[in-house]
Amino acid sequence: RDQNGIVDAYKITRRKVTKNQLSADEENECSSEEASTILLPANGYEIFNFFLLLATGEQTRCLVSGNLDKFTRSVVICVQDPQRYYIDYKGCNIACRMAYEHAELDNLLSWFSTLGGAFSSLGDDFENCAQIAGQISMKQLRIALRLGDPYTIARCKLYYSISLVQRGFLRAAKYLIREQYVFATSFVEPDVRLVRMCLGIWSKLQYAYLLRRNGQQQRLRSIFASISM
Repeated sequence: RDQNGIVDAYKITRRKVTKNQLSADEENECSSEEASTILLPANGYEIFNFFLLLATGEQTRCLVSGNLDKFTRSVVICVQDPQRYYIDYKGCNIACRMAYEHAELDNLLSWFSTLGGAFSSLGDDFENCAQIAGQISMKQLRIALRLGDPYTIARCKLYYSISLVQRGFLRAAKYLIREQYVFATSFVEPDVRLVRMCLGIWSKLQYAYLLRRNGQQQRLRSIFASISM
């Protein structure tokens, strides 16, 4: 029971520790300091370590459950403020390191976006530039996967689909764009920028299909013309 009177009930057995849902009458019974209740004061640090031992140690669960079976009264642990608060320096260092790494990866992602955009703009005319842009997009995707942002991951996949269109892998690009469009529109409030990005690249894909069909028709005309001669 915490200082606000909120009661959490746990059932301790030899195998596991489970949290139970109390009814209103049971919660009032635990909250009232009657003779049928054993009150044990403890601070948050002690309670955390106690539950950690229960969760990880089978022998601890056996000892606690065996002793609790001897009591006919309810055992209530009352949460109190500790006499001294501790600063989690190790946890703070881990959090600072993760925040710094996230910032550096985000900065690196921005640089790759600028570089990849430059090569992608030349990819329509030079296939090697389109290939380099695709390699940069894959590096961006690895960074996005490490950051864990699903929207950034989707954008990196769309960047790679542009490279696929420029290199003529239209079918693979089509499935990749469709997948990201389904993801972008699957939320209650879709990401408008991501949806527009999908539609824009889809238009580029349709234009690439049109150029391919026109090129095939021209080649067929030239073949038929040479045969007729």
